[in-house]
Amino acid sequence: MQHKTLFSIAALAAISTTALAAKTPVKVPGVGIPVDVIAYAPIDANGTVIGPWREAGVGNDFSPNFLVFDLFEADPAGAGAPTEWRTPNWSVGAERYYFGPGYKNCFMVNDFTVASGYNGGKIKRANFAFSQHGGATEPMFVSIKVYDNFTSTPTPPGSSNFIEGYVANLGNIAPDSVNYYYFNLTLTGSDDWDVPADGTGAYEIKLLKQTGTEVQSTEAEPMIWIIKPNQQNSGSQGPLQWDDDNPTVAFGAHQSTELYSYDLTEPFPTGNTTLEPLGAMIGFYADYAPNAQASNYVFIQGEEFDGGLTNLFNSDDAQVSGFNDATSLQCEIEVTGTVFNSAPGTFVVRLEQRVDRPGLAYAVKQFNYQTNTFQTIGGGSSVLTDLASQILITTTPSRFIRSSDKQVVTRVQVGPINDEDPSQDGWLHFWDVINWQSY
Repeated sequence: MQHKTLFSIAALAAISTTALAAKTPVKVPGVGIPVDVIAYAPIDANGTVIGPWREAGVGNDFSPNFLVFDLFEADPAGAGAPTEWRTPNWSVGAERYYFGPGYKNCFMVNDFTVASGYNGGKIKRANFAFSQHGGATEPMFVSIKVYDNFTSTPTPPGSSNFIEGYVANLGNIAPDSVNYYYFNLTLTGSDDWDVPADGTGAYEIKLLKQTGTEVQSTEAEPMIWIIKPNQQNSGSQGPLQWDDDNPTVAFGAHQSTELYSYDLTEPFPTGNTTLEPLGAMIGFYADYAPNAQASNYVFIQGEEFDGGLTNLFNSDDAQVSGFNDATSLQCEIEVTGTVFNSAPGTFVVRLEQRVDRPGLAYAVKQFNYQTNTFQTIGGGSSVLTDLASQILITTTPSRFIRSSDKQVVTRVQVGPINDEDPSQDGWLHFWDVINWQSY
């Protein structure tokens, strides 16, 4: 496998397009230029359009804003512009890399692992950045496909088991040897990229001037960036990427010599640590926050009748059940888990439960790490059929999340509404879902 040397956009603007000089990456004065998606369409594994083109306007919707995987690093305010995480921030989108004029890579494949909670989920939005630094003004189509498997040995193809793909029409794009382009593609309706069930797969990018019979762009390449260290929900990836650049004439079919290591050792600008591996500058988003599942449960009052930890994960009628205490007549379950954000704007407790006799009520109590006590956050009358509910906390939600490890603890207590002697000695309480969201 070969190592590539990155060049700054600004420095390469002054270098001959016939040769690439080996230079250490430097801070880039050039920035990203936004372009709108005119339309997009679903495609099959061969790149053939298999459905109608969806009309303009899809590029301006940033509502799917829950990060699934991030090598783009967009403005956290949701405007879709590339930014930097360092303090102080550099110019918006300036610190990005490529291989420069004279270089061409219109077909690449890289691996990805989504953020926790999104295995088998849905991707509704993608950000992507590219450079078109040669040729004349020409049409630009960008196809984005997701596969189940990535090939990490120099034995092409670079991916296998196609899942889903879409191609975006960006209209005519002019060459620019200093700046680069980026766009936002939000899928509408039921369109989405399915995430592999294990959360790990491959994404493929093609830069085209013609779809159908695919024709690669004259001189273009993906921009290069990195997974943000310690970022919430940024996902991860390995150091390898397939690039169609050796030679470029066999478009659409990688050669064994085209698997590269992006585990580069060059230092980034002074004052910043070396960050690696790098990869094509793309970001994936979902329109929902991930559910944090339970890691343990115990009965505080009463006793367990049937269950298992995974029975609390999904609404599937596989339930945890328990009897009430013979003396107090209460049944109380305590569930522990770990959320994905220690300082969210919103904390959600989600429940699905039922009982097998009337006249009962439930109370939901959340452990408050500021007071070190359980605090009642909700409740209501219990019912004989599955009741799904959620409790949203937007006022200081971090008080319910342990800052050191993002642990949360919820108790659900169920008991008779009045003090009358029940007509039966014991009854069952059922929980199908107890989980959390933090965003």
